[in-house]
Amino acid sequence: MTVLPVRDWESDFVRGYHDIHCAYSIRELIARRAPLDRGGLFVDVGANIGGCALWGAHFMKSLEVVAVEPLRAATEALNGTIRDNGLADRVTVLRACVRQEGSAASLRRVLPSDLASWSILQPKWELERTQGSTTSGAESGDTEVVQCRRLDEILHRRIAVMRIHTSGTEDSALASAAGLARRGLLGAVALQFPSLEQARFLWRFGLSVELAGRRIPHGDEAAFEQA
Repeated sequence: MTVLPVRDWESDFVRGYHDIHCAYSIRELIARRAPLDRGGLFVDVGANIGGCALWGAHFMKSLEVVAVEPLRAATEALNGTIRDNGLADRVTVLRACVRQEGSAASLRRVLPSDLASWSILQPKWELERTQGSTTSGAESGDTEVVQCRRLDEILHRRIAVMRIHTSGTEDSALASAAGLARRGLLGAVALQFPSLEQARFLWRFGLSVELAGRRIPHGDEAAFEQA
């Protein structure tokens, strides 16, 4: 598996454990839902170097996978792993950020403010709105220009499972799938940091909500906040 040439939590996991990184809860959801929704996609939004995307493609042979990731180095690493493992016919990589409002944006590399608190220096990437075309504007080692798009503009098929892990922009990413949900094309959604806004979105389109293994009664905001 190709990893990033810098310190990164997912790449470091692969280096340390010689295994792909994908949370058990996501693996279990894919294994449970994919056989019930044959022909549906597994969509990994914020795929990084593709741990969950690769797990889905490797262990669920009938599953087609779409991995969406804005960072160029990560998409290049993932495409390398896909080629090395003969998965190009079932895994598609899209370099894009996902937001409710599509626009050009820049990814800016930011070092932690308190370096002393970090045993391993792992910079984060912040997404900022960019004025003008995505083809213009300077890029450097610390800045990349990327197009932000809506999920319902780039996906048009039934989705069996969608994982969203976008480092704080999950609400906007999920809201961009409204057109898919409205057409009944959205199956199960796994969110890294569940919020009440996300629960309201799912309830609005008739989807159920589970939190910490517990199903929340439809529309019961108090139960959600207490879970």
